[in-house]
Amino acid sequence: MRIIVLLIALLIPSLAFSAPSQGFRVTNEMIYQKLIEIEQRQAIFDERFKQIDKRFEQIDKRFEQVDKRFEELREDMNKRFDQLYTFLWIITGIFTAIMVGAFGFAYWKRKAIMSENLLNG
Repeated sequence: MRIIVLLIALLIPSLAFSAPSQGFRVTNEMIYQKLIEIEQRQAIFDERFKQIDKRFEQIDKRFEQVDKRFEELREDMNKRFDQLYTFLWIITGIFTAIMVGAFGFAYWKRKAIMSENLLNG
């Protein structure tokens, strides 16, 4: 078993470094042609990446517009809550004034009735 493994280990490197077959030769023209094809593909990829970058820039602009709109809505809501808060303070003031007036009138009327009863009484 060890002999078979040793023979295979010795034969594989010799097969890998053996001379190429005489039927096919790589020429400089073939290499140049492949390089030109690679450069053309590279140019196509570069153009696609530029288009993708432009699209991402458009998306970024849209997000900035959305952020600006949310900021405007937030400011508008804050103004409305401030107005509502002011309105509630005005309503509270009016209610307090009416209640003070009603209790004051009731106290004054009770005092007047008591003093009338004392005079008649």
